Amino acid sequence: MCNITSKEEELAIAITIISLLSGFAIVLYGSGQTINALSNGNPSIADNYTSLLSAGATLLLVGLTGWYVYETRKLRIEEQQRQQEEHEQQVNNIRATFKAEISGVENLDNISNKFTADEIARMRRIVPTAMYENNCDQLGMLNECEVEAIVDYYGTAQNIEDLSYSYRTHSDDEEEKNQNREEIMKKVCELSCYQAHALDKLNNENHSN
Repeated sequence: MCNITSKEEELAIAITIISLLSGFAIVLYGSGQTINALSNGNPSIADNYTSLLSAGATLLLVGLTGWYVYETRKLRIEEQQRQQEEHEQQVNNIRATFKAEISGVENLDNISNKFTADEIARMRRIVPTAMYENNCDQLGMLNECEVEAIVDYYGTAQNIEDLSYSYRTHSDDEEEKNQNREEIMKKVCELSCYQAHALDKLNNENHSN
């Protein structure tokens, strides 16, 4: 529920309640007196209560209007809070999605020690990228630092794939293959650093820009 506690709003609520109660009491009293006067055959006396009834009706109208404004504002704030909570949940979900895929690759820093450039080049994909490919359009929900770290990680992974493809398709050009080998190993080392950096940003409790 919406918690409205400012002194101004508390005062407005009090005035609204007083207006409603006062208006109702005045209308009730004036109506009773008017009916009583008419019943006793004193229309002139009944006329004296017309202004009182008008004042009571005005107070009732003011009270009802104030209550309507208060309830409308409360509902609007509750809706804003609900939308904010939904947005935060969506952000947390997309953050968790990227974190799960990036952290799912273990011992990335040892790949260059375990495999040669030729073996790495023959791998179809050095790290999974499905979550990124399916959710890259939602990157804008994250903060600037997180986006930059994620793009660096997946961008480097894509560079390795491009170099590996070039390596496999230019088997006759030994000079180019040697250049690709060196570049592949360099990018693999960078990828490990970008992985650690991305996870650091995604795990940071302070996700503000």
